[in-house]
Amino acid sequence: MTQADSKVYPTPPSLIKTLLAGFDVITNHIWLILFSISLDVLLWFGPQVRIKSIIQSMLDWMAASADLQTPEISDLMDANREAMLLIADRFNLVSALRTFPIGVPSLMFARAPVDNPLGVAPQWQLTSSLAAVVIFFSILAIGIYIGSLYFDLLAQVTRDQPLSWRGVLQRSGWNFLQVVLLSFFWLGILIAASIPIACLLPFFLLSGSGISRFILIFYGIVLIWLLLPMFFSPHGIFSEQIPMWKSVVKGTRLARFTLPSTGLFILAAILISQGMDILWNLTSNSSWLAAVSVVGHAFVVTGLIAASFIYYREANKWLDRMVQLAKISSIKS
Repeated sequence: MTQADSKVYPTPPSLIKTLLAGFDVITNHIWLILFSISLDVLLWFGPQVRIKSIIQSMLDWMAASADLQTPEISDLMDANREAMLLIADRFNLVSALRTFPIGVPSLMFARAPVDNPLGVAPQWQLTSSLAAVVIFFSILAIGIYIGSLYFDLLAQVTRDQPLSWRGVLQRSGWNFLQVVLLSFFWLGILIAASIPIACLLPFFLLSGSGISRFILIFYGIVLIWLLLPMFFSPHGIFSEQIPMWKSVVKGTRLARFTLPSTGLFILAAILISQGMDILWNLTSNSSWLAAVSVVGHAFVVTGLIAASFIYYREANKWLDRMVQLAKISSIKS
């Protein structure tokens, strides 16, 4: 390839340069990691809202219900009762502040800590199902709003323009609505994707473990292949202030037409995030060393999200340029 050709046909965004640029942005705006740190500190030391008694009552009602007394259902309930009680014992309604796909990242969300260096976190057991539902959705709405602010700030600092707090606050309501719509869209996709595995569940229970494992692995690969183009679905909302559906379409288009480089970027981001999480999770919840893990996790994940916004912009520029060159080439031919 000649020098002239290299100027005509630009190269896609560099993986290493994009990642470094993301961490450079966070280094220059280090206050952004306070979002993640604050959420982790709240989940670590703050009051915990539990619903164990509600789930216990529900399980007791199901066990006493005459309509659920078939041998198969009884065996299934007995096998999963302890697991459900264990999950209920550690589930904290405050963790609903960590929303998906848009939300403030948290290390303590997955760890679901009960203790901390100061002792045991205060707990509040709910006994009313209605109160639990109201509190859960209220916390969820707050988490979505804070998460949209967090992503909007990251989108703005990755631009070569001064940050406008007034503009961020003015857009917050519109961003919140778009994120809610995007969350429903993702929820619909996950429900639709879970239908095949739910239909195959009886087959898994009756067949050998080897066949079941193979089918699950194959299903997981297909699911990842289908969901991979959705990685950049929220970026257009914050980078370009376009509606949710246009953002989904543009993000999917970007991933489809730049699949090799985009797939490599997503893989690198996942490996860095998950690999560092192994290191962060070596610390105990009752040790002050976990504070180092919280800060390190906040910096790494915030840097990766910033890098994703940089990659999104640069990849769109590259794709638009290639489309223009293709049109010029077709006209000349």
